[in-house]
Order: sequence, then C-alpha cells, then structure tokens
Amino acid sequence: EQLLALKPDEVLGLQSQHSKYKDQLQANQIPSTLINYDGIKDNIPLITFLGELTNHEEQAKQVTQIYTKQMNAVHQAIQGKPSPTIAVLRATGKGVTAETPTAIAASMVKELHMTNVVANHLKENTTDKTVPYSLETLTQDNPDIIFIVTMGKEAEITKAMEKDMTNNPAWSHLAAVQNHKVIYLPSNLFLLNPGLQTPQAMARLVHDAYDITVQF
Repeated sequence: EQLLALKPDEVLGLQSQHSKYKDQLQANQIPSTLINYDGIKDNIPLITFLGELTNHEEQAKQVTQIYTKQMNAVHQAIQGKPSPTIAVLRATGKGVTAETPTAIAASMVKELHMTNVVANHLKENTTDKTVPYSLETLTQDNPDIIFIVTMGKEAEITKAMEKDMTNNPAWSHLAAVQNHKVIYLPSNLFLLNPGLQTPQAMARLVHDAYDITVQF
C-alpha cells in the first residue's frame, strides 16, 4: 500500500523476493521489472540495463569501462603467480560453514583462479552457497590461506568460532594459522555482492593472498 501510494513511474525488484507484488502493480498500471541478480558476473549487465532503463546509456558505459579496467588490473597483478589453496569459511552466531563458489567471497576466489579446497567436497552442480565443514576436514585440506566472512554479532561469532574451530588443538597445527594467514574479511565487501566495489574487494583478496597492492 505504501508503494502504491508513491505512484512510481517504475518499480525495480528481485525476482526471488518481489514477484508476489507483480499482479498488484499491474492492476494499478505501475510498470515493474523484476531482476535475477546474483553473482559478480551480473554487475556489468545490470549497470548496462539500468543505463538503458533510465536513459543514461552513456553514463552506464563510462561506469562499466572503469569497472572493466579495474578488474583487468586485478587479474594482471597476479598473472603468472602460483595458485594458493584457500578455504572460505562463513562464521555466524549459529556456527561455522564453508562457502561454495556460488557464494560471493568464494566466487571472487574462483575468479582469481585460487584453489578452493571446499570444492573437493561438493556434490555435482550444487546450488548451496554454504555447506557444513568440520575442523577435521579443514585439517585434512590444510589450505595455505583461510578467509573468514562473518555475519552477526562479534561476540556470538567469536563463541561459534571457538566452539567449532579455534579452541581445538588441531587449529594451531594448520599451515594457515602457523603462517598468520587466517584473514577476517569485512562483511560490507564479502557477505553480499559489493557491486561497483567488486574490483576493490578482489584487490583486497590479492593483497591478503599475494602481498600485492593493486593500483587503480
């Protein structure tokens, strides 16, 4: 009702969340577009679409050119570098899981051609963004780097990490722990799609993994 009262010229929404409003919007003669927007590969198509929708094609073109140039700089920075093994953990107040390549941070790891050890344990064509992942399995995989994406209150996350991972003596024997390569990633760049900040997020991963600073 609040949306209809605004009498917008166009309503944008997500197919996965807002399709229930489509009939009501049509009944009130309000145009709407529902978007399937998920991974970082959708960023350029979405910017292009929004430029066309709002009659700002030239501005959208400029934005995508800058975005592409920055993404190329990230890839060029690690050209010829060996691929480290990575585990991307998702820590919440409920526990610790591992990200699959369909999740945001792990999709960036894949884009940078780093080896996600979690992929070895996935069912074929899985669509789950996270999967159960024990310290025992992490010990067997023993990745070079552990990235941790957090969601929730810090105290609850710390408690979950201690219960599932860090309080176990096996944690201290991991190569990533011994080499100080356990890295907590900021949720604003890695929990959800960072959009136009994707090059900056990927540059952060390059810096943490290779100690290389990408200049834009």
